[in-house]
Amino acid sequence: MDEKDKPGEARGLGPRWNMKPQGQVQISGVILGEVLDALRGASISLLRDLGIKAKLGPFDLSIAVGQSRETVDERLKKIDAARQNMREALEAIDELGIQADRNKAELSMLATAIAAAKDQKSTLITEAQALEALKAIETEAVRKALGVPTKAQRWAERGIAFLLGVLGSYVASVLWQMTWPQ
Repeated sequence: MDEKDKPGEARGLGPRWNMKPQGQVQISGVILGEVLDALRGASISLLRDLGIKAKLGPFDLSIAVGQSRETVDERLKKIDAARQNMREALEAIDELGIQADRNKAELSMLATAIAAAKDQKSTLITEAQALEALKAIETEAVRKALGVPTKAQRWAERGIAFLLGVLGSYVASVLWQMTWPQ
């Protein structure tokens, strides 16, 4: 190890310059280092202002445009995953289209059934109106047309039948008396 490479040893002109007072070459190397540090700081500041992340070190130079540090493989995996998601979404859309077609067919069948029910309804309404018209006809006219007796006519028929029954019984007893006298 050289004398200048020993750790922990103070080196020359102070902590900022880090050099031994042995010659012009060492001073210009330190000045060059300071200039490079200032240039590095200004470059990082400029890149940061432009929205570019940069890391400048003694053995490392990396620049990240945007804010992405992903590798190409990671990006390809994400693209493949996005493609798979798109395929699944397209399949779901196709399934929804098929279901919509089924629903449309069912809807047209229901519309046909509704139209048929409306036709039946109009027919039933017509029949109900005809029945209402029959109901509205005077009761006496219907009884006369159909021969249905009124209450008074029914009681009169019953009275006549009773009297005929009594008369028939009287005639039968008179005839009995005449045929078989006692």
